[in-house]
Amino acid sequence: MSQKPGVVYIFLLLLLLAGCDFMQKQALMQDRYPSYPGDIQQAVKEGQLVKGMDQEQVFLALGSTVCKTTGFYGDKPVDIWSYEKHQQPVAETYAGTYDCLKADFKVYFENGRVIAWKDQ
Repeated sequence: MSQKPGVVYIFLLLLLLAGCDFMQKQALMQDRYPSYPGDIQQAVKEGQLVKGMDQEQVFLALGSTVCKTTGFYGDKPVDIWSYEKHQQPVAETYAGTYDCLKADFKVYFENGRVIAWKDQ
C-alpha cells in the first residue's frame, strides 16, 4: 500500500512544527523561567494562569494556542488566545481541525498581560 508523497511531506512538516514549539519551550524554561516570581513559576509548573502573566508565561503554562485574534473584553480592546481544552494530536491541530469558533477556552490580554480567562 503506497501513500501519496504529499501526505508524507505534510506529516514531516507537522512533526517539525511540533518540534519547534518544544524547542522554544525548553529554551524559555532554561533562560527565562528562573527569573519569574515564585507565584508565576508555580503557575507555569501546574499549567495554570495568573492575572498579570505575560504572553511568554502563558505559552509556557498552556502551550501553543489554536487561534490568536483581537477583540473586546467588556469595553477594553484585547488580544485573545483561544485553546482547546482537550486538544487532539498535534498533527490534527496544525492541519486546521480547530479554529477560533470551536475553541472552548480563551485568554484575554491587555497590553500583553493577562486580564481574564474563561471557558466557553
